Formats: sequence, structure tokens, C-alpha cells
Amino acid sequence: MLKKSIVFLLVVFSLVVILPTDRPAAARQTTPDAQFRLIQMILPQADVWLDGEVIWSGLHYVITSDSAVIEPGAHIIAISAAGSTEPIASVDLEVEEGHLYTIATMGEYETPTPELVVIDETTVLANYQDTGSNAIIIQNGSGAPPVDVFFVDTIVITELGFGEYGIAAAPLGLFHAGATAVGQPDSVLFESEYFAVPGTTAIAYLTGTFPDIRRNFFTSTQDNMPDYLLASAALPESRVSVLVDLLTTAGLLELLDQGEFTLFAPNNAAFAAQTDGLFNLDDPTTLAEVMSYHIVPEYLSPNDLVGEHAITSLNGATLDVAYTPGESFTVNGIANLVLQFRVGNGIIYLIDTVLAPPTE
Repeated sequence: MLKKSIVFLLVVFSLVVILPTDRPAAARQTTPDAQFRLIQMILPQADVWLDGEVIWSGLHYVITSDSAVIEPGAHIIAISAAGSTEPIASVDLEVEEGHLYTIATMGEYETPTPELVVIDETTVLANYQDTGSNAIIIQNGSGAPPVDVFFVDTIVITELGFGEYGIAAAPLGLFHAGATAVGQPDSVLFESEYFAVPGTTAIAYLTGTFPDIRRNFFTSTQDNMPDYLLASAALPESRVSVLVDLLTTAGLLELLDQGEFTLFAPNNAAFAAQTDGLFNLDDPTTLAEVMSYHIVPEYLSPNDLVGEHAITSLNGATLDVAYTPGESFTVNGIANLVLQFRVGNGIIYLIDTVLAPPTE
């Protein structure tokens, strides 16, 4: 259990250089270089600057950037409103080789002077590797009381206040996590179901103004897509074991190790609900058609999908994605996003419905 204040974080926050790239997903492969990502919790849209140059443009509210490779040394990171040349916050950074840094923009929504807070994940997570999965909770809900965070029935972070973050080891597999008012275990402010896989880091962050607090969550790993899916499927109460079996049968699981991919992954409940005879997944031709419809042969980050998009799947048919950050994320108007998992060669969007390829 660990908690750090903004004051301490601003002292620690002296890190980062990014090699500008149009394909940040490739940078997420295992590398001796440092890496950096930023959680945007302040502006409707923000530009992120490195040494006077924009490296990410139009990063939407409550979206985390991709990780990008950064070189050791001294640099300046800044954020501005999208399209503006006037940064609203900046920091001098000194990058350490081989480290992963997550930077959170702390402050009330559209605050004139936000704080840039760094989490050196490599350092702070070194004490939380026994279970193989870790969780970082960031509290940026203004007006919210300090909270105690629990995993299952155990308090893992105490008195987490506005502008602070906490780290804890996560139990593997399916578990409940949430927060209560400090010292009041029966006063549950929120509770959600999570699933932890070995070799992953989950980041949950709270934004907004109390009591209208938004809870956002994503998981990241350096493992490529097949390795992550197989590790997840092997755990009790897995939500993707059916998907992995079907991808394997269709001969598509190994394909997901050969390039960059976006996978719209129906959970087990979605396949269990597929009882109306819409398609016969026991037929090899139908199985290959349906499963390839859930795969996009390119990396599409959450920021890429904001708005409405027609996307070509691996089988050539179109997927219609509509995403309003913090509100809704649907595929073909029927499948809702459950969680997102960023892997070494792409991203997995866990959805609650099996998608039917168009018949024409």
C-alpha cells in the first residue's frame, strides 16, 4: 500500500523524452528504452508537447495516450488546449533508462492551472510483483471526501484524497474492488468487478465533481495479444475463455501475434446469450467469418475512435463504432464496451455482444 501527495510527486516528476511516431503501438514492445503515457483529465481536448513540439494532438478528456518510447535525459513536457500554442502546465523531466512513467493531469475540469503528476511505475510497482498483477488508483474527483480503497474484503489503500494516487497488488482472476468513506466500511461509494491477469497493470482513475464522479479503467501489459488472451483464459472465472477457444479453432489466435491488431472481444456472457440461431459457430466457414469480423488488422486507440467511424474488419466487412468518452462506446449500435486492455501489439475492447457480419 502506498500513497503519495502532489507535492512529493512534483519533486519526483523529472522524467521523459518521446520519439515522435505516427505508430505508437509499435513502441509498446518490450524495450530497454523508457516509455511514457499521459492520462488527460483536465480539458475537453488537449495537445501534449515534448520540448516545444506536439507529440499527441487532440487527446480527449478521460482518455489515456498510448505509450511512446522516450530517451534518457532532461526534457520538458507540457499540455495545452487543443490547437493552442500556450501551454497551461509544464514540467522539467529527467528520464531514467528502462522505466515506464504514467503522468496524470490533476485538477478540476478546465482548471486554469492543472498539475502534472508523474507515477514512475517501474519504481513504485517494484514492491508489488508477488501476485504478478498491480493496480494504480488515481483520485481526481474534486469535492469528493478521502476514501479507503478495498480489493475483495481487504482495505489496500487508506485515506486517498484529491490529487493523490495509491498502488496495491491485485488478486489474480475475478474480484470486486471499490471505495468507502474513510473509516466507514459500510459506506460504499462505488464498487466494480475487475479481472486481473499476470503481468498486467490496471489503472483506475476518478474524475469529475462529487457526487457526479466518473470512474475510468484500463489494463496494460507488454505481452502480445495471444499471450495475454491465453493467460486470461487460463484463470478461473475468465471472461474470454470461449473467445480464445473459438479463435484457436478458427486458426486466428496465432495470427494475432503477427502485426498490430484491434480486437473487439465478446465476453463469455455474450457467447452464452447467442442462443437464437443467428449463426452456427460449429460450422468452420461460419466460425472463420464471424471471428474475423471481430478483428481489425491495425491498431485503433480510444482516441482514434472518438466520434463515429466505419472500420474495415479482417473479413472485409464494416464495423460501425460510436464513442463518446466518459459516456458510451458501442459497436454496430448493439455491443457495449465493458473494458479495454492495451497489449504489446494492439488493443482489446471487451464487448457484451457477439457481432454478426452483414449478409450482403
